[in-house]
Amino acid sequence: MIAVVLLLWHQSKGCGACWVEEKAALLDIKASFSVPGTPWKLNWDNGDDCCRWQGVTCDSVDGRITGLDLSESTDFTSRLLNATLFLPFRELHNLSLSANYFNCCISASGFESWSSLSMLEALDLRQNNFNDSNIESLVRISSLKTLLISQNQLLNVLQIKQLSALNLEVLDLSGNKISGVISDMGDWPFLKALSLRGNLLNGTLPMEDLISLVYLSLSGNQLEGLLLLSSFSNHSKLKILELSSQIGNFQVEAEFQNANPSFQLGGLELPNCNLNNGTFPSFLSNQHELYYLDLSHNQLRGPFPIWLVQNNKNMLNLNLRNNSFTGPLVMPPQGNSNLSWFDASQNMLSGALPSDIHIKNPQFIIT
Repeated sequence: MIAVVLLLWHQSKGCGACWVEEKAALLDIKASFSVPGTPWKLNWDNGDDCCRWQGVTCDSVDGRITGLDLSESTDFTSRLLNATLFLPFRELHNLSLSANYFNCCISASGFESWSSLSMLEALDLRQNNFNDSNIESLVRISSLKTLLISQNQLLNVLQIKQLSALNLEVLDLSGNKISGVISDMGDWPFLKALSLRGNLLNGTLPMEDLISLVYLSLSGNQLEGLLLLSSFSNHSKLKILELSSQIGNFQVEAEFQNANPSFQLGGLELPNCNLNNGTFPSFLSNQHELYYLDLSHNQLRGPFPIWLVQNNKNMLNLNLRNNSFTGPLVMPPQGNSNLSWFDASQNMLSGALPSDIHIKNPQFIIT
């Protein structure tokens, strides 16, 4: 009996190659994605082991397909997606359909059919034309941990709230036109990375329920009111924080009354945030892992904080443009070999600059 089972298993795999039914499904995808007169962008050939095909990842033990990268696989013409083509890939973990300009979906073959793909954890739908009506069917894919759906046609924050039913850890909704009050998004207790960058959201996001966050970007929205950076005090895992607003009545207070925050940031963007009413954030003196920092357009006052460069040896980009810093600009004696871009323009600096500063650092903008 075991010998018969093994024989059937090897036959279904095509004698050690990829599985026959999965190979056939890949060729169906190729036929569906191909555009007459336009060469297929991936090197899929009926005579080859499909586990060796471009964009295909297989399990090293049983040969099942676990990953498909079909990004940029069509021309730039909008088209409908036949989601049922992916149902044979029962052990699929990762799927990228980014930059294909799909308008989901062929009738009766929407994302709800993917509820049977019980191992699908990461789905990349960036740069397509999916809209709010597709959200409900995406929620059916209960195994999802990562969903990237930036640069689509999403509009309503209340539709996005449906995704909170999933146990997502990574969610990228940047570059849509999502409008509404950001607090209406619902609860996301498992999120580690959230990008809402470049939408039309207003209000502020309640931080106390997002304790697992490592990355948060809300830049380029219509944020308003006062946000207390102290609401992140206990977010010990936080590494990247990006906040800014397209309107002028958003304010960030960046002081921590009782103790320093528990996080050590790698990146911080707070441009045009009416930051601290012009007082430089003191908590930054205890941050030592920054590799990029943007505090531009905040009218911050006081001596130029060159200690930021001294304290953060891995700093790559520093933008302090359009503030009100005064005094001489004195670079640290030993410099910072990693600092590749530095903008201190439109301040009130005085004194002479080292004559060779632009030779050593051509990306320094100080005038």
